[in-house]
Amino acid sequence: MRKTILLLALLLVLVSCTSPLDKKYSNETLETDAKEIKESGDLEDDDAELLAGWIMKSKLQGKNLSDKTYREIIDEAKIFKTEQEELAAKAKKETEDKKKKMQEAIVVSLFDKGFAKADYQDYNSFSYILKNKSSKDIKAFKFSFNIYDALGDELGDGYSISSTDKTVPAGEEFKTTIYYNYNQFTNDDIKIKNAKFEDLTFDIQVQKIVYTDGTTLE
Repeated sequence: MRKTILLLALLLVLVSCTSPLDKKYSNETLETDAKEIKESGDLEDDDAELLAGWIMKSKLQGKNLSDKTYREIIDEAKIFKTEQEELAAKAKKETEDKKKKMQEAIVVSLFDKGFAKADYQDYNSFSYILKNKSSKDIKAFKFSFNIYDALGDELGDGYSISSTDKTVPAGEEFKTTIYYNYNQFTNDDIKIKNAKFEDLTFDIQVQKIVYTDGTTLE
């Protein structure tokens, strides 16, 4: 009876080691090993893609995997993926927190656009209004915006506005018009010039606020 139990235990150990995932990685047998792993059904499709991607990445980086089994390699890849996801989630939360703080401090809205001709340079112009929602006076601010047409296609990006010479008291508003060089050979500039204001959408991002007391928000 005791011999039978020992034999069964030995068989269980042998069976647990028969998975192709427990084989050592080898570049020479990779194609055959990959086929065996796929046929074994030991990996879900997502994990199989992760394993393949990690092996490819390691090759490009000159990293030696020959001391690891395929199971160890997939575990390593999963750990890295989890770390990436956690880092991305952290960055996303920080961005959302920053955006919320900015929205609580000021609100910016573009309310009109125009076109101005001059002797040597023409301009597309945008009028905006800013309201200081905070309890402190604003000494300087900076924001940018991207423009989208009626189809949702972007018309240029990185339009930036900054002001360092106009104080906006707490609870009050400030509005002005800003001018950007117009290039008659640039398709986006032409589209902006000819578009109706109500057909444009603006994605506004506030980058920095400087208060008269020396504190900043960015």
